[in-house]
Amino acid sequence: MGGASSSTGGSASGGASVGGGGASAPGGRVATGGVAATGGGAGGMSGVDAGAAGSTMVDAGLPASAACAPGVGTGPLSDSEVSCNESGTTFGVPNGAACYGKTYLLPSPLVAGADNALSFVLTGWGPYNFELWGTDTSCKAEELLWWGPFGAGTQCAQFKPSKAYTKILFVYRQMYASSYSFTTPSTMMCPGGTCPMGTTGTGKVGSAPLSAPIGNYELSRWERVYPGGYDFSPGGSGRMTVAWLGAKKDAGQVQPLAAGVFRMPATDTYGDAWYCIGSGSTLTEAVDSTTGVTKRFQFSLRGITRLGPCGPTPGTGTLSATIHAPVLNDFATDVAGTISAWTGTGLVTNQYCSGPKCDFRFQGTAQQHYVHVETTAENLGVGVPAPVPVTSVTWLVQASATEPFSMACASEGTLDYRPNELSKLQLSKVTGPLPCPGTPIPNDSFDFTVER
Repeated sequence: MGGASSSTGGSASGGASVGGGGASAPGGRVATGGVAATGGGAGGMSGVDAGAAGSTMVDAGLPASAACAPGVGTGPLSDSEVSCNESGTTFGVPNGAACYGKTYLLPSPLVAGADNALSFVLTGWGPYNFELWGTDTSCKAEELLWWGPFGAGTQCAQFKPSKAYTKILFVYRQMYASSYSFTTPSTMMCPGGTCPMGTTGTGKVGSAPLSAPIGNYELSRWERVYPGGYDFSPGGSGRMTVAWLGAKKDAGQVQPLAAGVFRMPATDTYGDAWYCIGSGSTLTEAVDSTTGVTKRFQFSLRGITRLGPCGPTPGTGTLSATIHAPVLNDFATDVAGTISAWTGTGLVTNQYCSGPKCDFRFQGTAQQHYVHVETTAENLGVGVPAPVPVTSVTWLVQASATEPFSMACASEGTLDYRPNELSKLQLSKVTGPLPCPGTPIPNDSFDFTVER
């Protein structure tokens, strides 16, 4: 995951791992100029939004003679082409974990509100889309100006920016898992120019923001929270916890979800806050037919509501979990704190710890607890010799296995985790509980895929 391996020399090659691609390019969410989202955008869009159309999409590249004009050429090792060695997650683009890029230093500023163009030669093959973002800061996106799918030959992008940008961020976006090998050996920069022999891709032509497919999300981490759900980190920095409705379905079958909360990466739609999922939400797991290893999860979320922020502003509550040493391999936990409805003793416990994170599941007669803990520890899988500070905790509770979550959060406290011995999680300044469902939003459906 994490995009193509590098952009050195204007070329890239690699195997099937993907920086956020998925089963179906270019489905899924759309980029909307990098603006922080508030639950907008229709789920499953694969093209551009209203007002963004203008240039006609051409999948194949144009002839070598179809460069933009008038212009100034550039290419790898040129002073005007600077590789972005940072992760794509720093660019400010949606699903940045799927991206890498470079910055073009333009010979003159773009002409605001008028035609401008940039053309580049593309050789090889791969599951990639390409994007051009106007910017005045290297390796930082400001306004999406153009996007297009892979097409060997000359790609000629024509667009009308809202500002006279001095640079263009060129983004390579891997859409789905597959091998690839391609180069971008030369580029023509044409501020105030056009594509006289025709355009490729889709350029910004009006005042409405341009949107582009963002591919599938990186499945960088997922844990099965036995026996009732999953915890994910879509795109690396997103978070999602879901609880199954009924028995766990086999891979390939649609799994109904009883409850769930999620927050996508900060630059993405649904990345500005926590959101609750509603009735009719499902996931489907796909596994490799040879190895049986999980390859991807496809989500269909319905009835989404906005829960809001949880954790940035410290609360006044407390929560603790005392996990007793196992008896005949069975763990039990006592939960205490200021949220009296959540307390209990002898709760059946499942736990999984690895690296700096732990996932705990506490089960009462009806009540279900899903607790995700992040700490400063290097490897909680082997335990810690002394309590370590927590950096983030989400504590989710279902009153019963068919009801939605309520959520509490904390960023202060300690975890003293000792496998097969007494362990304790102590939290202070707890925010919540925040009950699902939250506030209704206009766009309450979201279809996406996370993939290895």
